[in-house]
Amino acid sequence: HATIVANDDISAFACLESALCRVRGSVIDEPIHKCEEPSRDSFEWQLKEATDLVVRIHSILDNDTWREASGRVIVRVDGPPFPIARGDRIELTGWLAQPGSPRNDGEFDFARYLRDRRISAWISCAHPGAIQISGHRQSHMIGRWRDRWRQSAGERFREYLSQEDAIYADAILLGNRASLTRDDLA
Repeated sequence: HATIVANDDISAFACLESALCRVRGSVIDEPIHKCEEPSRDSFEWQLKEATDLVVRIHSILDNDTWREASGRVIVRVDGPPFPIARGDRIELTGWLAQPGSPRNDGEFDFARYLRDRRISAWISCAHPGAIQISGHRQSHMIGRWRDRWRQSAGERFREYLSQEDAIYADAILLGNRASLTRDDLA
């Protein structure tokens, strides 16, 4: 199963080893904030929070020159929630990479997961300060209201339900299937 991509696709700039990059693009899906539950043996300061964004890339900084680029990336931003929404135009600095293949039989195939969603690469940002919002699309006002309502409902699910039940409620009731695995969808 071959995938055809444009010559300027962001994947052409991504390698298995992550490299620092600066890109411009638009948030095309509702941001998803995740907070890993601490284990019994961990401390509260070890709690890991992050926000995942799907971004359509418009350009990349290449040797001090902005070049047109295309494709979609998933951006993981470590840290607390921050104000960002679908339709926001952003500029960000982070570590660009291609997802690697599974190293063991039966291991989750992140590369396939992204490919199935037409996502070319991933970018990791250490903090929300790595992202600057350069504009909002007004035409997405109703979508933004819906996204805020879905986010609030998802927070209530995570507050009152087990982690597994919250994931299913989010998928079934709100249409947010980002946390489902391939086995869940089968």
